[in-house]
Amino acid sequence: MLARQYLSFPWSSARFCHGFTNRTLATPDRYLSSTSSTIFAHHQHTMAAPVSIAIPASTKKISVPTGLFINNEFVPSVDSKDTIQCINPATEEVICSVVAASEKDIDVAVAAAREAFKTTWGKNVTGFERSRLINKLADLIERDAQELAELESLNNGKPVKIARDSDIADSVQCLRYYAGWADKILGQAIEVDNKTKFAFTRHDPIGVCGQIIPWNYPINMW
Repeated sequence: MLARQYLSFPWSSARFCHGFTNRTLATPDRYLSSTSSTIFAHHQHTMAAPVSIAIPASTKKISVPTGLFINNEFVPSVDSKDTIQCINPATEEVICSVVAASEKDIDVAVAAAREAFKTTWGKNVTGFERSRLINKLADLIERDAQELAELESLNNGKPVKIARDSDIADSVQCLRYYAGWADKILGQAIEVDNKTKFAFTRHDPIGVCGQIIPWNYPINMW
């Protein structure tokens, strides 16, 4: 018997983008880069134009990318000119429009993710390194919890306090939980009522997977 641990790569945010496109392969640390002026800022020279969104509680404005996030870059679609509007449910005002991905965008995203899995994240990266990177992501989310909660609230109408203290906090706890397991390379032997068989569990990264992110818990479920 084989118990497998499923991993996906690269991660994507349904809050800021709806697809992917292919870029030069990045190292894991590039996926977790950040600056003080932009939440989870990345190399933006090829991305669609970002929008500036005001954060009432902090009187700051945050630059939010609107392109497709692939291989550590926010970029335009390969062939789609369609966009998706993000609407504030409280005021029915358009917060911003994000690029709508096409089938070709998804194809190149999967190809980029598979290449990354073979080189910078999967079996060639130690559990200790994966743990460090996951904890680093948790640190960044925790640092920007208020701003992320404000963005969540604008997009789905949830009270900021609930978004911050439940959704964002749960996301951080979840990441830290799995970061703690990443370097625990342990299996388990299981007794079976058969002297000719031996059963055991093994945590084995499978590869790339897709996920549909819900509108009401986007960061938490991502």
